[in-house]
Order: sequence, then C-alpha cells, then structure tokens
Amino acid sequence: MRQLDVYLGESLIGRIVENRKGGRFEYEQSIVGKLAGRPVLSMAFPAKVRPFGEAKTSAWFNGLLPEGNRRDEVCRSLGVLPYDWIGLLAEIGWECAGAVRVFEHAGG
Repeated sequence: MRQLDVYLGESLIGRIVENRKGGRFEYEQSIVGKLAGRPVLSMAFPAKVRPFGEAKTSAWFNGLLPEGNRRDEVCRSLGVLPYDWIGLLAEIGWECAGAVRVFEHAGG
C-alpha cells in the first residue's frame, strides 16, 4: 500500500496511508505532542494521535486536486485513474495551491 508524506510549508506534519477502503491521514507524533487538539491542516483536522477516517481524509485531500474535465485531462496524461486520488496526489501533490504539499513517502 502507498504512503504519502504531507507537508505544511517546509514541515512534515503527517502521512496518508492507503488501505483497502481508501486512505487515512495521521499526524506525525511530534506535531501531536506540540499541538494536540489544535487545528493544523484545518478546523476539521485537529492534531490527534488516532488517524482520521477514510471518508474525511478523501474529502479533504480531494479538495486539493483538479475537478471535472481538468482532472480527467491530468489523469489521462499521467496514466492515473480519475478515482485514484492517492495516485493523483502522488503525481501532482507537490504543486498543490497553498501551503500544503504532498510527496510519495521516501521510505523507512
């Protein structure tokens, strides 16, 4: 299963871990230790130990991606299925609008 690293600015804040139902976002322990209960990505994503569910994770991170015809074009050019939001984030998440950037997990 794929893993994606999520950055806010230059700081690694968490990871999306793919599973059979989609993917779940979880914060880095250092972020939880410093900011427990406080919003980091958004008000809907306060820092906590437990991962966020698949539906919430998918909805929020899909919001960073193109929609409609533009999404279809990007997916086609990259060879990614339009419903594969994790695959699309792995390909273009480094250039999302705003301060959030997503990269394929480097390992470890």
